[in-house]
Parts: sequence; C-alpha cells; structure tokens
Amino acid sequence: LNPLYEFPWNNKGNALFFLKNYKDAVKCFSKAITLKPDNPNFYINRANAFFALSEYYSAIFDYSFAISLSPLNTIAWNNRAYTKNFINDYYGALFDSNKAIQLDFSFFEAYNTRGFTYYNIKLYNLALADFNKSIFLNSNNPDSYLNRAKTYIKLNNLTWQKKKFLLN
Repeated sequence: LNPLYEFPWNNKGNALFFLKNYKDAVKCFSKAITLKPDNPNFYINRANAFFALSEYYSAIFDYSFAISLSPLNTIAWNNRAYTKNFINDYYGALFDSNKAIQLDFSFFEAYNTRGFTYYNIKLYNLALADFNKSIFLNSNNPDSYLNRAKTYIKLNNLTWQKKKFLLN
C-alpha cells in the first residue's frame, strides 16, 4: 500500500471487514481518515466495523461525525438509528430513522430500522406498518419479512402465518 493515499487503506479495510477481521479493518479505516478526514464514507465504514465489534458508542460517534460532514447521508442516519437500539436509546433511534425517511421516502432500510425500534419498544402495530412499507419498497429484502413474521407472532396473528406457510 502506498501510505500516502487514503483509498487503498479504505479498500483494505473493506476487504478485512468482509473477512470479519474487524479490529484490523478499524485500523485501516483510521489510516484512511487520517489521510482524508473530510470523507464521510470512511467514518461510516469504521463505524460499521465498530458496530461489528459491539463497540456501539464508538460506532455512534463515527456515524455522527459522518452526518456532520454530510447531513443528507441517509446511510449514516439509518445506521446510527439502528445502532442506538443496542444502547436502548429508542427516542434517538426514532429521531434518526425519521430523518433518514424524511431525506428519502423510498429508503426501505430506514422503514425496517424504524420498525425494529418500534418492535423493541413493543409498539407492534407501528412496527408492522413499517415492515410492510419496507417490503412494499423492496420485496427482495429478507430482513423485513423476518421482522414482520416476528411482529405477527407478537400480535398473536397466527392465522396469517398458517396461511402464508401453507401456501408455500
């Protein structure tokens, strides 16, 4: 790697991330950030690695810094929302997922994240509505289907589940 260029460090970090070597990925993303501190994607990438290491506060810090550099970045808003669920900051998670949806009404992942937050605070009808919206926007996202099924179980809507599985 040329130690003077940020993108090879970021690329190496991505490769290490996909190999699940998150600690070394953090180091590479940190090197990229040192070389190019105004690139929000480097902070998002490092935040994703921190999240994978269950270092949620570090992840939130990096997502927040990415947002400060790029306030319209829906991925940073959504990922920060999702991460806030893991520190029980549900109000903050709802704020962030609402912001991501406000910025892009077709961002299916933000509806799934908001649904996940509603599910965590036992607002199952609101969760169900968001999982349905996420599926409507992207019918190829298995996470939304799984989350919807879990929500139906919480709502004791077993009739829907039986019909759905008997038809497949």
